Amino acid sequence: MMTKLALLLAVLVVSLCGGVVNSTGRPGLGGGPNTLLSRSATGVVVAAASGSGPASRLCEPSVILHSNRSTTATACPAGELQSTCEYACDDGYIPIGRHVCQTYTTEHQLVLDHVWHGGRCQRLCDGGINNNNANNANSDCAVPLRYNSSDAKGPCHATKCFDTPDDLFHHLTVGNYQAWKIARNPVSGIYLGPLDLSQANQTASQGALGVTGVGLVFECVATALGLVSVTEAQERVMLTLRSMAGLVPGFHIVRNSRGMFPSFVDVNTGAVHKPREEMKYALMATGLNTAGILFAKTYFENNHPDAAATKAIASLATKLYHMVNFTALLCNKALEVDPNGAGIPMVQHYNETCAGVQFPQDDGFYQYNEEHYTVWFAFEQACGAYAAGQCPNKAIEAMWQAWQGRRHQPNHSFQGLNLLSLWPSYLVQLPCMVVHPFNSDPTYLDLFRQHWKADMAFFATDAYNMGGQGRYGLAAGTTIPWCAGSGYLAEKIVEGKGAQAAGHCRIYSPYAIAGFMLAAPSTISQHLLDLAQQGDSVYTVPGGGHVMARKSTLDLGWNQSTRVTMVDFSSELFGLATRSLGLQFFQDNSNHFPNSSATGQR
Repeated sequence: MMTKLALLLAVLVVSLCGGVVNSTGRPGLGGGPNTLLSRSATGVVVAAASGSGPASRLCEPSVILHSNRSTTATACPAGELQSTCEYACDDGYIPIGRHVCQTYTTEHQLVLDHVWHGGRCQRLCDGGINNNNANNANSDCAVPLRYNSSDAKGPCHATKCFDTPDDLFHHLTVGNYQAWKIARNPVSGIYLGPLDLSQANQTASQGALGVTGVGLVFECVATALGLVSVTEAQERVMLTLRSMAGLVPGFHIVRNSRGMFPSFVDVNTGAVHKPREEMKYALMATGLNTAGILFAKTYFENNHPDAAATKAIASLATKLYHMVNFTALLCNKALEVDPNGAGIPMVQHYNETCAGVQFPQDDGFYQYNEEHYTVWFAFEQACGAYAAGQCPNKAIEAMWQAWQGRRHQPNHSFQGLNLLSLWPSYLVQLPCMVVHPFNSDPTYLDLFRQHWKADMAFFATDAYNMGGQGRYGLAAGTTIPWCAGSGYLAEKIVEGKGAQAAGHCRIYSPYAIAGFMLAAPSTISQHLLDLAQQGDSVYTVPGGGHVMARKSTLDLGWNQSTRVTMVDFSSELFGLATRSLGLQFFQDNSNHFPNSSATGQR
């Protein structure tokens, strides 16, 4: 006759993330209704109801290895959905995640069915760091940074110690700049779109011109922080500008008749590997690239006016700005380029048609997105020199008013927070970095803070069940096809029945958290310190240093290290830089048109 203990053990199953790993390699409840499976490396043993009937309302007892919940006598008890089991880890292990009774479905797959999931005890590598037993969770390591590693016993988290939080944040800042240096092609100065952190020498050739604009901003940031000399930074910036202007032999970027260019080019040649008639000229990438070009011009003029290359940078940047006719961005309802249109497109085609066009909504305002830099430059070129209401280009003036008016009439909300959009962090972080009418406007900055609060709140819902340890951050970036439906995804806030599906692979993005630094510096700094102490989302950069990138809590075997999308990742260095340089740095160096009427149109 089966004993009570044997009966309990007969229903214990193990999973990488709270279920089992099925034959497809996907975490799930797997097997048949009475399948017995062995423990996984996560150390979480989850009891699931056996039999072919409907799932129990309760989550069965759950054992967390290497913790005070590691035996059947001390296991997390049977619990109702959304209840939490508190736990503490043994010496040499650290706690990561909330252990929550939950059910979860994504991409039409039932992944978790009334099981405890989310909490585990992570082993720290053997051997102390800095001779202070730093791999004991209770050691005197003042400020730990942990990261994925291994020792003789297998996978573990290694620890690097710092004396102060500022020291740790400086280390991450250096690591971020190192990643941007690796992403930059030394022959053209054009930056890669995706970066492989496992390679010191990149083999990919897909350059991104919007990312290249951000790279120019970060050369200025690195100069201001003392990470690179003025001379070296100016040499790097000049090469990039010369490539953009077609002055580097063997490198040429295709533009349309208005000077706009595609998002992606070959970093070595500038070529786009498509027939001419299939060319798509990206207004968003053109705007972001130009924003970075003008940022470099303004930074060196403001801070190093007598440096050797400042005048050359300013002259070439001005030329590049005027190479693009931003006033020709509008399209009509027939989706044709039209100077009297009201549509703002994402793309203009070779044949003068438009795609991804948005028109003012029923309330008279556009839906906000990160194309803010593009519409700003259109207004500056057409109307910036005129008083409000006096611009001769009425279509562009009307566009700007309908764009700017949205901030006073936000059309989205989440849990009582007014939002410009339900799309993720980058939507407000990139404009805050490089658009003066955004980063100098109190209303936009308040909506920036609301976006941060909504992000945190969404991660506390059952779409993620995190809500602690700094684990939140909606973003765009690489993801996992089995649970997201694709290898790249821009996440968003969703309420109601679709909220769980919006969690997809339950990925959190530290770079999104860092990018909100201006919203609450002390709080967000602590969240990043919490993530640094856990180590799940910390990655090593070739040549030394560390960065933080995306991590899934649904598929712990996945990480982002081999494909970091740089435009999304840019939020991390932006946020880290604001800890030292403040918002004023970005306000001052994005103020390219100090006499413009743009900032006066509130």
